[in-house]
Amino acid sequence: MKTKLSFGFLGTLALIYCTAPAGAWPWSSTACKSERNGIVVENAKVFDVRDLEVMLHDRQNELQLLKTFQGDKLLQAIGSFQGANQTTTAVGARAAEVANPKNAAPTVPDAPDLGTLAAPTLSFGVAARDILSEQASLSYEIINLQLLLNQALSDRLDVRRGKQDDGTTGLLLVDRVPLLLGFHVDLLPKMHHGGTVAEVEVTLRHSESCATRDRQDEKSEQDKSAAQFESPRTVGLFPEKNTYNVLSITKSAVNVGLGAIVGVFDVGLTTRRTRDTFYLVKDVDTVAYRGPADKDSVTFGWQFRPVLGRSYVEPGPRQVFAMLSLPDSSIAAHELKVEIRTRWRYVDTRTQALGQMYFFPDCRVAALDLPDLDLLNKAVAPRPFEVEWDDLSNGKALVRVKGQGFSPDTGVLVGGRKLGPDDGLRVSADRTLNFQVPLKSLADDAIQIAGRFGNPSRIERALNKETIKIGEVKVEALDGDRVRLTLGKVGGLLIEGKRHPIISIGGAVFVPQEIKEGSGRPPEAQVTAIIPFESIFKDGKVTLLEPFAPSGSFRATASIDPEDLFLVEPTIDKIGDGSKVRLAIRGKNLKIPKADGKGVVVTFGGEAVTSFLPGSNPTLILLEVDATKLQGVNNLLITQGDAPARLIPIKPPEKDPELKLAAEVHEGESVEVPLVGTLAASVSKVLFEGKELTVHKEGGKLLVRLSEVVTAKAGRRDLTAVLNPATPDGSPRSQTVELKVLPAESEKKPNRS
Repeated sequence: MKTKLSFGFLGTLALIYCTAPAGAWPWSSTACKSERNGIVVENAKVFDVRDLEVMLHDRQNELQLLKTFQGDKLLQAIGSFQGANQTTTAVGARAAEVANPKNAAPTVPDAPDLGTLAAPTLSFGVAARDILSEQASLSYEIINLQLLLNQALSDRLDVRRGKQDDGTTGLLLVDRVPLLLGFHVDLLPKMHHGGTVAEVEVTLRHSESCATRDRQDEKSEQDKSAAQFESPRTVGLFPEKNTYNVLSITKSAVNVGLGAIVGVFDVGLTTRRTRDTFYLVKDVDTVAYRGPADKDSVTFGWQFRPVLGRSYVEPGPRQVFAMLSLPDSSIAAHELKVEIRTRWRYVDTRTQALGQMYFFPDCRVAALDLPDLDLLNKAVAPRPFEVEWDDLSNGKALVRVKGQGFSPDTGVLVGGRKLGPDDGLRVSADRTLNFQVPLKSLADDAIQIAGRFGNPSRIERALNKETIKIGEVKVEALDGDRVRLTLGKVGGLLIEGKRHPIISIGGAVFVPQEIKEGSGRPPEAQVTAIIPFESIFKDGKVTLLEPFAPSGSFRATASIDPEDLFLVEPTIDKIGDGSKVRLAIRGKNLKIPKADGKGVVVTFGGEAVTSFLPGSNPTLILLEVDATKLQGVNNLLITQGDAPARLIPIKPPEKDPELKLAAEVHEGESVEVPLVGTLAASVSKVLFEGKELTVHKEGGKLLVRLSEVVTAKAGRRDLTAVLNPATPDGSPRSQTVELKVLPAESEKKPNRS
């Protein structure tokens, strides 16, 4: 009796509990109570929806590559058989006379052997029309999925009636902003949770202050507030369904035997039957669902079910996401409450049908703080705080940037080129970014940092001062190749550890060799650098700057006065070969001597020249000397003030070639080539291996016909040009002309005749 009473008491409790919330979804929001039931859900987290949009776009591109209609399989399936039926019946019976029926026991005969039948040699397969139907069905499924990935227009835009810019009433387009929420779920089923599914349900609703404001705004400006404070819309739930393919095997065996004594006969009958069934089924692990939505709230959730023949849900963490759309460009205007409800619910593991009972419900309410969209974009963008750099002494600089938001795909742009691993690009712990760039980039290019989304931004240091200045510039020649450049009375310079200035001259960048800080007020510094001799003559200006300073600041430019320093080209041109010869000296800062005699001096053969031809200037000096004075002279000595002297070789005038072929010749060509040079007018004929080639004049040019015999192989050939007039003794004059036959081109050119 005690047991019956206990059973009836428990049944009454269950009945009351299950019927109480029947009128709500899933129960009234006023019944929200906190209980520990083995389902733990963290507060909602806001994710960057742009990551999801990129992945959905990638899935769309992959779907477009699928080819669902395959004609070859359709043609192969024509004429195939879809089934065959074989029936085999065997009956075994036994009847025998019994000598003593009273004491005899009936005998059950053995079941007969059904034997083995050979399968018919037919081609079995799915019918062609069924394959076509499956392919069409799959194609429609792909189209359906692509449309879902594209999202509905109503999830991105709202069309409402309201006041337009001109004051008239009409239809307005209101943008909707996507919002991606993530929920971390931990499932810890207990012994009494067998045969149940775990449910997590989320309801988003506006807070009371927002709802009140909504009602007030509807009275004053109905068309605007309705779009601003209506509930979010559910765009997608991830995952929507998670399934397993399970092989189900069913085997049944029936063996029936009968025996009886009938009169004086022993009669028996036996039969045997077996049946095996194999099939694949989908076992559902996770199912997403959408609840009812109204103007003030939207509901969605997930069910986590037992799989693989188990009666308990697999314990462990789950991560689920919900993509929503809000009807306002500023998502911070939405004050939302998140109600998270969890419960266990009966399920028929065979049919997957859900029961009506809920066990151990849990409910809690939390506010969802949504930042402004602009603030959200800034929060996920890379934000550099500190910048340091080191000279690697190979024309490159190692840059270290400290900050936040450095994801593994953070990039650096230098001069429009994106750096990669070959440039030493490394991201460490989301806070440090290292890369290598040419030193020149520190002065000329805006080095930008680029996140996965948004526009790139300059990497800048936060500097309080506004500018620097250069008081004086001095140059001092160390030798013929190097100059010491000194920038004095430099004010406003920042000298902080590894954040030091650089010097830019004519597009080249140099690292200061020494920086001395002065003791005056305000303090002034002296910056020294060793630079190549020719650098000071490129544009006559020097720029001192702080790398990674804000655009247009911490940069000072000053002019360079080379004083007596000069630069000359490595050779001197000799013009003419008569009794008078002209020499041309090219260079920079070549000072023409004035009345005081100060300026450039050219010395050769013990004679110093300070008087030059008209037209001489700081970049070109012309002088005329007797040819006899230059006999045996190969170099000129050039001096100017205290600058290092230069010994420059004299370059003899270039002579025109006597004879040469003025066009390229390729293997196997038959072509006419001009023969040019100082002796071209004296050529009477051209020979190759003793055979005369065709020669004629056209348009003032002498053309030689080179046949395929001459160009048969790639390599060097010698042609012989016979000249007029002959030598004084009457023997013919000749000149060897070199012919280079290049390998045949990939596409044979037409004959150039």
